[in-house]
Amino acid sequence: MDPKTLILERIRAISQPEKPYPPVAPEPGTLELVEAFEKMVRLSGSSWIRLNTEAAVIEYLQGLPDVAEWISTWPPLKGITRDPIAQGMDARQKIPGAILPGQLGVAENGAVWVAEEGMGWRALPFLAEHLVLVLRTNDLVPHMHAAYARISPGDYGVFIAGPSKTADIEQHLVLGAQGPLAHTVIILG
Repeated sequence: MDPKTLILERIRAISQPEKPYPPVAPEPGTLELVEAFEKMVRLSGSSWIRLNTEAAVIEYLQGLPDVAEWISTWPPLKGITRDPIAQGMDARQKIPGAILPGQLGVAENGAVWVAEEGMGWRALPFLAEHLVLVLRTNDLVPHMHAAYARISPGDYGVFIAGPSKTADIEQHLVLGAQGPLAHTVIILG
């Protein structure tokens, strides 16, 4: 018998009892979810702000001096900002800021799920210099198990957690090398 077959037979002969999956953490209340999500968003290098109304979000965004133009697919900003679908986007053009609706936020890692419908253009979240994701408190989930339970199979979207980061062997951290330089999460409610 050749060595490869012998090794594979020995591996198959090993019998171990099946181990159950670890239990999923209990569902925390809304307040605990918001606090856990905020902590992870800040750890990822993102900015965080909690506002109560859509009007407050618009006022906040208008007060940001470093962004010359906003592109948005968030419905309350239709007509105020440029629409990426109507304008036709080009990956070579500079995109100062993008505001996109998040469909759900994951408290365990601070990631926000942005579905394709919310992007308007698939490359938009990665080409904007300043990315703002708007999310409602009732769209927070405690962990990735709950997040995937709410996402329809086959739907395209991305989990975004923080600004783009990279580091070299000397451990020099660089923000914005492959994506947004700044990332802000706005929680409504």
